[in-house]
Amino acid sequence: MSNAVKSIENAVEQLGRNDLAVFRECFSTFDAAEWDAQIEVGR
Repeated sequence: MSNAVKSIENAVEQLGRNDLAVFRECFSTFDAAEWDAQIEVGR
């Protein structure tokens, strides 16, 4: 695991319930956009 990923993992573990919910939504949106971009490249 890279240092960047470990750092993110540690930061996420420190989030409170509300901030964790916001992070989940943010990451979900980011992840969906990345997936869409991968599909577009494959066309």
